[in-house]
Amino acid sequence: IAGGRPREAEPLLREALESSFAAFGAGDRRVVISKIQLGACLTALARYPEAEALLLAAHEASRRPGAAAGLGGEVTARLVALYERWGRKADAARYRALLPAAEPALAPSRK
Repeated sequence: IAGGRPREAEPLLREALESSFAAFGAGDRRVVISKIQLGACLTALARYPEAEALLLAAHEASRRPGAAAGLGGEVTARLVALYERWGRKADAARYRALLPAAEPALAPSRK
């Protein structure tokens, strides 16, 4: 996230999320992408519950038909990474199983 500088990225990502939400509405692809990026940033900062809320909302939006469709692989991979860092292996495995077979490179390593 932002060249490995999540503390500096967080306020910018929050601003991007607020701006895109205000301009385009909750279901817009740009809002979902902003949630994914901020969720990844918060994961890097070990703020897991907050990251989880954003990533689960993005995951739900990616499952509905519409502008956010097609983001499922990315958000699912971010959820896997979150749960692995958080030590929630069962949740990581559950979401890893949802990754599209065509997108295994999105899944974090299992180290």
